[in-house]
Amino acid sequence: MLQSACACLVGYDVQRGPNECTKCAAGKYKNTAAGGELCLDCPAGNFSAVLGATSCDACAAGSYSAAPGASVCTDCQVGAGSPVGSDAVDDCVCEIGYEGVDADGVYTCQACQARFYKDYVQPG
Repeated sequence: MLQSACACLVGYDVQRGPNECTKCAAGKYKNTAAGGELCLDCPAGNFSAVLGATSCDACAAGSYSAAPGASVCTDCQVGAGSPVGSDAVDDCVCEIGYEGVDADGVYTCQACQARFYKDYVQPG
C-alpha cells in the first residue's frame, strides 16, 4: 500500500484513517502541518472554543482553567478576580471592597458591610 506524503493542514489531524483530516476539537489546537502530528490539548490557563484551532487563548482576567483541554474558562466567584492566564481556582482573590469569609469550610468573597472598606486584594 502506498503511503501519502501529504499532511493535514494546521488546525486538522488524522483521526479516521490515512489521508482523512478532521478539524481539531474544541479545547485542542495544532499549529504545524507536519505529517502524523495530532491536535494537542490547550494547556491549563488557556482555552479554545472553536473547531480547527491553530492556537489557544489565555483565560481572561477574572477566570481560570485548571485542566488541559478546556473549551471554556471558569469565572471566579463574585467579588473575586484573577490575572490573565490563570490555571487554578486559587488564583482567584477577593477584590478591593470584598473580604474572604470561611463558612463551614467554604471560602467566599463577600462585600464589606456598610461604612467599612478594604483597599487590598486577598486570597479567596
